[in-house]
Amino acid sequence: MASLRVFERKSNPVINPLTLRFSSSPIERAYQEQVNEESLPLLRLSLAAAVFAIMVFYPSDKALFPQTYQLMWGLRTALCLPTVILCLGLSFVPSFPRFRGPSVWLAVSASGWSMSFCIIWYGEPGLMYFTSGTIMVAMFGLLMLGLPLVFAVLTTWSFVVVSIGAIAYTAPQPLLASTASQLLLVSCAVLTVAAYRTELLSRRLYLKSLQLIEEQGRLRASEAQRSVWLEHMAGFFRHELKNSILGVQTSLQLLMRRTSEHSALRPYVDRAKKGIELIDSIARGVSNATGVESTVYRDQPATVWLDSVLQEQVATYRNAYPACQFAYYCHDASLAIRGREERIIQVLNNLVTNAVDHHAQGTPISVRLARKDGLVFLEVANKGRLLPAEPEVLFDLFRSFRDANPREDHHGIGLYIVKLIAQRYGGHVEAANQADGTGVVFRVYFPGMYPPVAAPASAVSHR
Repeated sequence: MASLRVFERKSNPVINPLTLRFSSSPIERAYQEQVNEESLPLLRLSLAAAVFAIMVFYPSDKALFPQTYQLMWGLRTALCLPTVILCLGLSFVPSFPRFRGPSVWLAVSASGWSMSFCIIWYGEPGLMYFTSGTIMVAMFGLLMLGLPLVFAVLTTWSFVVVSIGAIAYTAPQPLLASTASQLLLVSCAVLTVAAYRTELLSRRLYLKSLQLIEEQGRLRASEAQRSVWLEHMAGFFRHELKNSILGVQTSLQLLMRRTSEHSALRPYVDRAKKGIELIDSIARGVSNATGVESTVYRDQPATVWLDSVLQEQVATYRNAYPACQFAYYCHDASLAIRGREERIIQVLNNLVTNAVDHHAQGTPISVRLARKDGLVFLEVANKGRLLPAEPEVLFDLFRSFRDANPREDHHGIGLYIVKLIAQRYGGHVEAANQADGTGVVFRVYFPGMYPPVAAPASAVSHR
């Protein structure tokens, strides 16, 4: 959040092409803090690898310099190894970020300058041996230890330049000196370019992440404002329209009292009454839909054990619809999602109501819970009337293929709410005709909880 506030104060920071520092000091500090925190495990691993590399050189020293290897051992033991181990030990101290730069600089510089000293001391016999060692130290300094680019370049090239001078001074053969110098120069130049590109990419990704965080913040604020607006609009719409409908209904009732059963005006009065009932139904449906949309984005997700919820609901449907047969299938009682139980019940209620209205008499309505392609899905299927050519439009607001009547869920509100809740929890919906052409199936997909959590002891799967 701190980096987001920094970014909002300076929405277009620039990266210096030479130093790679951000033009905004607060963003630069925030970036360095994040890099220090995230790269600490890699720094420790690199320092441990450096300790191992130094230890590996001990037998090589003795094999290549049997007469004078004690000097090199003393140098490694007294200078190189202690500084690297010290830096590794300090990395576990909570206040390490404050002196990370100097401690890492000490470890790199001690190893690098020791290589320059050995090039001068051993001369031509150790020229290529210590040139290779200098390249290895440069690799650690520029890439593996996570130093800021400018600091890494100054630290590494300080002993690389001295090593090149030492090569030119100690080697009696210009060709040999030139070869070793060129090898060291080209290798360190390549490592420098690699370090530059690595940090540049890291900083660009950091800016992109700040932009995404800022955009998400704007979207959340916009969504919150939209939810408040929808909530107020739903209440206002229903209140004002209800008052108007009530006035028209009162007038119609008075008119009906004055209109005889055989009056020529009676059909028109009845038609007006049905129209008002239909408008009232639509108004209540719209109010419910906008009410759900305004509140669903404020839900605080929790773990929902779907199997136990669906078992209980199916038992309720058997009592509520005694003329219908319900079958419930679940092979995994541990299926769970992040959401709200009341929303899952709302989804299932709408799907089951839809199935009850359209199923063929005497055929069962099946409710199934399963997993597919990493997602958990809830399925309601029934035999009966088939879906239109483009079934996905049924989830749009005011889209329905049922016959119009005054019931509110017959105006495309219920399936719209199903889609709304599914999308809120990161899922999606789909509808299709069954493969044998005898009925339809509706599925709602949700991201499952992985790794799977342990199911409650009371959860029992039913087939």
